[in-house]
Amino acid sequence: MIREEQFLEWASVHGYFYGTSKAMVHQAEEAGQDLVLDIDVQGAAQIRNAVPQAVSVFVLPPSYDVLKARLEQRQKDSAQSVQKRLERARKEIEHCREYDYIVVNEDLNAAFEDLSSIIRGQRLKRENLEERIENILKSFII
Repeated sequence: MIREEQFLEWASVHGYFYGTSKAMVHQAEEAGQDLVLDIDVQGAAQIRNAVPQAVSVFVLPPSYDVLKARLEQRQKDSAQSVQKRLERARKEIEHCREYDYIVVNEDLNAAFEDLSSIIRGQRLKRENLEERIENILKSFII
Protein backbone atom coordinates (compact mmCIF):
# COMPACT_ATOMS: atom_id res chain seq x y z
CA MET A 1 0.00 0.00 0.00
CA ILE A 2 2.94 2.35 0.68
CA ARG A 3 4.39 1.74 -2.79
CA GLU A 4 0.96 2.29 -4.33
CA GLU A 5 0.53 5.55 -2.35
CA GLN A 6 -2.70 4.35 -0.74
CA PHE A 7 -1.93 6.07 2.56
CA LEU A 8 -2.66 9.69 3.41
CA GLU A 9 0.14 9.36 5.96
CA TRP A 10 2.33 6.58 7.22
CA ALA A 11 5.30 6.09 9.51
CA SER A 12 7.43 3.48 11.21
CA VAL A 13 7.05 3.85 14.97
CA HIS A 14 8.72 1.63 17.56
CA GLY A 15 9.51 -0.90 14.85
CA TYR A 16 5.93 -1.11 13.52
CA PHE A 17 4.38 0.48 10.44
CA TYR A 18 1.26 2.58 10.89
CA GLY A 19 -0.75 4.47 8.31
CA THR A 20 -4.04 6.12 7.45
CA SER A 21 -5.75 4.77 4.36
CA LYS A 22 -6.83 7.37 1.81
CA ALA A 23 -9.88 5.20 1.06
CA MET A 24 -10.92 5.19 4.73
CA VAL A 25 -10.63 8.98 4.94
CA HIS A 26 -12.59 9.43 1.71
CA GLN A 27 -15.28 7.04 2.97
CA ALA A 28 -15.66 8.99 6.23
CA GLU A 29 -15.85 12.31 4.33
CA GLU A 30 -18.52 10.94 1.98
CA ALA A 31 -20.55 9.79 5.00
CA GLY A 32 -20.18 13.20 6.68
CA GLN A 33 -18.40 11.64 9.65
CA ASP A 34 -15.81 13.20 11.89
CA LEU A 35 -12.55 11.32 11.73
CA VAL A 36 -10.13 11.28 14.67
CA LEU A 37 -6.66 9.93 13.88
CA ASP A 38 -4.33 8.70 16.60
CA ILE A 39 -1.00 9.41 14.91
CA ASP A 40 2.51 10.49 15.80
CA VAL A 41 4.14 13.81 14.92
CA GLN A 42 5.48 12.44 11.61
CA GLY A 43 2.00 11.47 10.49
CA ALA A 44 0.48 14.69 11.76
CA ALA A 45 2.95 16.72 9.70
CA GLN A 46 2.07 14.66 6.62
CA ILE A 47 -1.65 15.23 7.27
CA ARG A 48 -1.18 18.99 7.72
CA ASN A 49 0.65 19.13 4.38
CA ALA A 50 -1.88 16.98 2.53
CA VAL A 51 -5.05 18.35 4.19
CA PRO A 52 -4.47 21.97 5.28
CA GLN A 53 -8.01 22.27 6.69
CA ALA A 54 -7.43 19.34 9.06
CA VAL A 55 -7.63 20.24 12.74
CA SER A 56 -4.73 19.00 14.83
CA VAL A 57 -4.77 18.20 18.53
CA PHE A 58 -1.71 17.31 20.57
CA VAL A 59 -2.37 15.26 23.70
CA LEU A 60 0.18 16.09 26.38
CA PRO A 61 0.77 14.14 29.57
CA PRO A 62 0.76 16.36 32.68
CA SER A 63 4.49 15.71 33.17
CA TYR A 64 7.36 13.42 32.26
CA ASP A 65 7.08 11.63 35.61
CA VAL A 66 3.37 10.92 35.12
CA LEU A 67 3.99 9.55 31.63
CA LYS A 68 6.79 7.33 32.93
CA ALA A 69 4.60 6.01 35.73
CA ARG A 70 1.72 5.32 33.31
CA LEU A 71 3.95 3.39 30.93
CA GLU A 72 5.46 1.37 33.75
CA GLN A 73 2.07 0.64 35.36
CA ARG A 74 0.71 -0.76 32.07
CA GLN A 75 3.23 -3.60 32.39
CA LYS A 76 2.93 -4.19 28.64
CA ASP A 77 6.46 -3.25 27.67
CA SER A 78 9.94 -4.17 28.79
CA ALA A 79 12.00 -1.60 30.70
CA GLN A 80 14.00 -1.02 27.50
CA SER A 81 10.82 -0.43 25.49
CA VAL A 82 9.51 2.00 28.13
CA GLN A 83 12.79 3.90 27.94
CA LYS A 84 12.54 4.08 24.13
CA ARG A 85 9.00 5.42 24.38
CA LEU A 86 10.05 8.05 26.90
CA GLU A 87 12.94 9.17 24.69
CA ARG A 88 10.57 9.42 21.73
CA ALA A 89 8.07 11.36 23.85
CA ARG A 90 10.76 13.91 24.77
CA LYS A 91 11.38 14.53 21.07
CA GLU A 92 7.72 14.55 20.04
CA ILE A 93 6.58 16.92 22.79
CA GLU A 94 8.80 19.60 21.27
CA HIS A 95 6.33 19.69 18.35
CA CYS A 96 3.23 20.47 20.41
CA ARG A 97 3.22 24.14 19.36
CA GLU A 98 2.68 23.08 15.74
CA TYR A 99 -0.84 21.89 16.57
CA ASP A 100 -4.11 23.82 16.61
CA TYR A 101 -5.16 22.59 20.05
CA ILE A 102 -3.52 21.07 23.11
CA VAL A 103 -5.29 18.65 25.45
CA VAL A 104 -3.51 17.86 28.71
CA ASN A 105 -4.40 14.30 29.68
CA GLU A 106 -4.40 14.73 33.43
CA ASP A 107 -7.71 12.93 33.82
CA LEU A 108 -8.99 10.65 31.03
CA ASN A 109 -12.63 11.77 31.32
CA ALA A 110 -11.69 15.45 31.30
CA ALA A 111 -9.35 14.93 28.34
CA PHE A 112 -12.14 13.16 26.47
CA GLU A 113 -14.50 16.06 27.20
CA ASP A 114 -11.87 18.54 25.98
CA LEU A 115 -11.47 16.61 22.73
CA SER A 116 -15.24 16.37 22.33
CA SER A 117 -15.50 20.14 22.82
CA ILE A 118 -12.95 20.73 20.07
CA ILE A 119 -14.91 18.51 17.69
CA ARG A 120 -18.22 20.21 18.56
CA GLY A 121 -16.63 23.63 18.15
CA GLN A 122 -15.28 22.72 14.72
CA ARG A 123 -18.72 21.54 13.62
CA LEU A 124 -20.13 24.95 14.54
CA LYS A 125 -17.65 27.02 12.54
CA ARG A 126 -19.42 29.08 9.91
CA GLU A 127 -17.42 27.64 7.03
CA ASN A 128 -18.47 24.14 8.07
CA LEU A 129 -22.14 25.12 8.08
CA GLU A 130 -22.35 27.04 4.78
CA GLU A 131 -24.85 24.73 3.10
CA ARG A 132 -27.12 24.64 6.13
CA ILE A 133 -26.90 28.40 6.58
CA GLU A 134 -27.83 28.94 2.92
CA ASN A 135 -30.89 26.71 3.25
CA ILE A 136 -32.02 28.55 6.38
CA LEU A 137 -31.51 31.95 4.75
CA LYS A 138 -33.45 30.82 1.67
CA SER A 139 -36.37 29.81 3.91
CA PHE A 140 -36.75 33.47 4.91
CA ILE A 141 -37.09 34.69 1.32
CA ILE A 142 -40.67 35.14 0.21
